[in-house]
Amino acid sequence: KQKTAYEILSGLVGSECVQETDGVLRNIPSIPDTVETSSNLAIVKVENGLAEVKILARSASDSMKEYLTTSIECCFNMAGAKVEMSGAYSCLLSTPDAADEG
Repeated sequence: KQKTAYEILSGLVGSECVQETDGVLRNIPSIPDTVETSSNLAIVKVENGLAEVKILARSASDSMKEYLTTSIECCFNMAGAKVEMSGAYSCLLSTPDAADEG
């Protein structure tokens, strides 16, 4: 049985997954006042029992951005949602820790 938008969104509210979908995940270790990886819960559209959630994930580190997007994808998959990723880009900044993140 396919879950309704309400069931999926209710499963995410109050869970640790919400922390992954909106806010700072990590600062640059060598520059503690500078955000390295964060996300923004941008749009939630519910129509005809379907939910469309758009989240902007960004990072100065490709590996941390991949970690964040994978975490978000897992949260929504566990809630029973179909997940589509789009708009990926390569990070332009390099942090001193980027080489150590493997």
